[in-house]
Amino acid sequence: MSKKSGLKYIEILRPMTCFFGSLTVLIGWFFAVGPSNFKIYLSTGSNVYKLVASMVIFFLVIGSGNTINDVFDYEIDKINRPTRTIVRGAFTKRQVVYYYIFELITILTLTITGAYFSPNPLFIPLLVVFFLGISFSYSIFIKKTGLLANLVVGVSGSLGFPFGAFFVLEFDEVFGVFEIWLLYLTAFFFLVMREIGKDMEDIEGDSKYGVKSVAIKWGYKTALVFEIILTIFLSITLIYSMWVFNFKLIFVIMAVISLCLISLSDWAFSKNSKEKKYRILASRLSLISQLFCLLAFLLGILF
Repeated sequence: MSKKSGLKYIEILRPMTCFFGSLTVLIGWFFAVGPSNFKIYLSTGSNVYKLVASMVIFFLVIGSGNTINDVFDYEIDKINRPTRTIVRGAFTKRQVVYYYIFELITILTLTITGAYFSPNPLFIPLLVVFFLGISFSYSIFIKKTGLLANLVVGVSGSLGFPFGAFFVLEFDEVFGVFEIWLLYLTAFFFLVMREIGKDMEDIEGDSKYGVKSVAIKWGYKTALVFEIILTIFLSITLIYSMWVFNFKLIFVIMAVISLCLISLSDWAFSKNSKEKKYRILASRLSLISQLFCLLAFLLGILF
């Protein structure tokens, strides 16, 4: 197998979004353990394994969803994403299905072994099965429902923060860590906003294949209004988070950069709906903004 052909197995996962997911798990761990106790906590081999396993599990849960989604979105991606691996011929659909099964086996193996050392050995596997079920259902029929699909991604995709904490704390203790749920709410706004934005970017292919996105069902301008409203909600949670973090300089800087980028994203979406280059720019700015938001929380708790 050549190096170039081997990279397709990483590419189909869409590693950037998977990395963001793993980062949410790590941040959840930090809040559950406490930054001052983190080094001591990781002095035990089982704890190191739990941390690595939980991050890889969430990475692959997101990646496996992206993998199987490429099979169901093959025709749409011919228009919206012509460089995707299946569309350009790097994979056959059968190969992708086999790869997806391999991902599921890896996820379940890591889940069972990692959860064994956690305070929630039964709940964590159930949560992972829930993730996988939602992910598969999303590819089959949820994605075409539009706003419901956006909300499903927001609700399930933000669970990385508590997911990491469940490897450290008892079930009921996780619900007592306020910062984790503040993060969850912030991520929810971000993910829903990003999903609506991706639908705005993909309006050509989605309209041809019956996807009832906000931009198609209610119009591009309505989708833009949704983006702006979610930006306002996101701004409120981030400004409130600044207060929670006692206005730490590193947190404020990263949060302000994130808000500036998401505002630029809204501007790019409003620039010209018929010019896809602006919509692509807006989507990329939203992704970078999400990274700075995650860094704000990670660096905020570390420093």
